[in-house]
Amino acid sequence: MNKTLLNKIFVTSIIFLLTLSSLSTSKVKAQEDLPNEVIQFLKEVIQLNTTKYYTYNEVGPNYQQVERFGETIELVDGKIMLQHEGVIVGALYNINNHSLENCKISIPQQWPPELIQWENVNNAAKIILNNYKTYLGNSQNNSDIDLMVNLLSKVESKNSTVIEGNIKLEVDKFGKFFKWSYHYNGADYPGIGISFQDNGAFSSFGDARRSYRIGSIEVNISEQHAIDFAVTQAKTYSFMCENGTVIELGFLEHFISAELSRKSRYIQKEYYPIWKVDIPLDNIYGQIFFIRVMFWADNGEIDQVKPLGYGIGFFDPEDILQGSLILTSSLTPSPTSTIQPTLTPTSTPEKTDVEFPVFIVASIIIIVVGSIGVLTYIVKIKRRA
Repeated sequence: MNKTLLNKIFVTSIIFLLTLSSLSTSKVKAQEDLPNEVIQFLKEVIQLNTTKYYTYNEVGPNYQQVERFGETIELVDGKIMLQHEGVIVGALYNINNHSLENCKISIPQQWPPELIQWENVNNAAKIILNNYKTYLGNSQNNSDIDLMVNLLSKVESKNSTVIEGNIKLEVDKFGKFFKWSYHYNGADYPGIGISFQDNGAFSSFGDARRSYRIGSIEVNISEQHAIDFAVTQAKTYSFMCENGTVIELGFLEHFISAELSRKSRYIQKEYYPIWKVDIPLDNIYGQIFFIRVMFWADNGEIDQVKPLGYGIGFFDPEDILQGSLILTSSLTPSPTSTIQPTLTPTSTPEKTDVEFPVFIVASIIIIVVGSIGVLTYIVKIKRRA
């Protein structure tokens, strides 16, 4: 046999054997290198038989240490792809101080037989929560899980909300997403969420309770007072034309949307209750179709007031860009003087049918009116031409 041919066969064989060795080593090494919290969660909480799988692709884990509320915590995130006999399972994860905080499963190809497809996702959520309680062990974040599990027996299978104590459970309209929040004086603070695939298999899990703290739950401004004050702020806006003419903005006050939420105030991730009020305009002025007013629910101090929107309305956009129309405002300097504080007690809302949001109705009205503005603008361009 030709000596050159023998050399080629020898080199090719060595490369082939090295490749096999590398693949075999990478399987074992990748499995060992995975954060234990991820494997433990997949195995114990969502009951995936991880012993059959090996990791063929991995991004991360990425480690970082951050200071939060005077404490140094370790955050880890990454993405893994697990494979077994052609079946692939992807997992995105976040770990907070050695406890898995978020995990999202993706199935890019064939469905893994080891991943349970639940006929009743309500029962599945109970099992996952109880497994998660065991996974946490003796932890300060463990005490509320029993109440969260009990709420599952009191909630409808789809599109419903129930509150007991300071725990609120919401189920989406498809009955696939369960969200537990901490509910104080009408404001919600992050808790735990579990979602499922359309076939009943696990999709994602998140526990935000270790990521923030509550600075205050005090609410001294009622919803009606919040709306009244927001309207006074919105009415300070107007358009100043090039010739000095002032165009006052009109409002659709019947379609005002007021929401009590939470937001960081002095320190990142330290939440305080805040009112967010959206006031739709009667037309689309330039690119603006509503004014958003946000202020703190404990003392009424303004956080921000800003006009928002998109599209073309009654005014030529070129006029606004060229300064022919200028949006002006003189906000009320002391918001607390215009509001009489009223304590809003915690209440449990009764189950009601879903209503079409009034703000969406207002938006439709605005879009229709704005379309007339577009036609006016087109006619104006044709006349110029």
